[in-house]
Amino acid sequence: MSVQVIIYSSDRIRGGILKEILRRVKIDALLLDNIMDVKSAISSHKPPVVIFDTVNSLKNEVAFLKKISSSVDECIVMLLGDVSIINSWRDHHQGGIRNRIFLPDPLDPEIIISKSRQILSDWQQDVLIQEDAGKEESNKEKTDKEESLDSVASSDSAAADEIATRIVNHKNHAGDKKSGAVDEKDAAYEKYAVDENYDIELLESELRQYLKLD
Repeated sequence: MSVQVIIYSSDRIRGGILKEILRRVKIDALLLDNIMDVKSAISSHKPPVVIFDTVNSLKNEVAFLKKISSSVDECIVMLLGDVSIINSWRDHHQGGIRNRIFLPDPLDPEIIISKSRQILSDWQQDVLIQEDAGKEESNKEKTDKEESLDSVASSDSAAADEIATRIVNHKNHAGDKKSGAVDEKDAAYEKYAVDENYDIELLESELRQYLKLD
C-alpha cells in the first residue's frame, strides 16, 4: 500500500499544508481538490485514513462528503471544519461514530499527526494479526495433509504386511501338505481364506505394488 492517507480539501492552501505536515513525518498522502474523485480514490487505494477538510466547501459538497463518509466503514474518517458542521456530522453518525474523528478549527497539525500515526499503527497491527492467522491456517492445512498422507502410508503398509503374511502362510501350508504336517498351521492359513490353488505369483505381485517395487 503506497497511499496511507487521502486528503480532500477544496482549499488548495489548506490541503497543501495538510499533505506537507504528513510528509514531514513520513506519511504518504494523496491530496484531492475535486470532490468527484474522492469516492473512486478511496475505493482504489483503500487507505486506513481519510481526511475531509470542509473549510470553504459549499453546502452541497459537505452533504456529498457526508454521504461518502457513511459508506466507507473500512477506514477512519477525520473531519476538519467549523463547529456547526462538526456537530451536524455528529448527529448524522449518532450511534455509529467509532470510525469518525471530529477536529474543529483552527487547524492543529500536531493533533492531526498524532491521530494519523495512531490509526496507521493500529492498522498495521491488524494486518500482522491477519497475516499470522493466515499462516496458522496454512500450517494447519499442511499438517492435516501430512497426517492424511501418513494415514494412507500406514494403511498401505498394513495391507502389504497382510499380503506378505498370506504369502508366507500359503507357502508354509503348501510345504506342510507335502510333509503331511498340515493340522497345526491350518488355522493360520484359513484365517486369510487363501485358496490352495491361489496364484502365489499374483500375491507377490500385489505385495510389490504396495511396496512400490514394480
